[in-house]
Amino acid sequence: MDTYHQIIDLYLQYRSVNAVKNRIGDAASKIRIQRVLITEGLWSSKTSEAVGELYAQGKSSQEIADLLYMSVKNVQSYLPYTRGFYGEKESEFSMASKHYRQRNSLAEERMALKKKEKDYEERRKG
Repeated sequence: MDTYHQIIDLYLQYRSVNAVKNRIGDAASKIRIQRVLITEGLWSSKTSEAVGELYAQGKSSQEIADLLYMSVKNVQSYLPYTRGFYGEKESEFSMASKHYRQRNSLAEERMALKKKEKDYEERRKG
């Protein structure tokens, strides 16, 4: 299970960001845990709600930081994660990465099949 889903599962079990952090250890920072939970609509605070409201109004991170007297980095820690592209055409790099992952997956499947065939042949001769 990837860290993102592990955070969600632990939070649903313990209902505490600190409990998730204690159990997940160095796999994720407290800020990352909060951002995952904000993204999934599972956790909020007064600050995250204020940031989210201003963000929904179309304010930039810098404008929100100025209005709430905090750093841009702090504002960003309260914004949900977003997808890499927003319904737009995928970038050339994105498509190349996707193709690379598909090729690796296919190669792994072929290697596993060859190993199974080899094991079968060895057992048959056995």
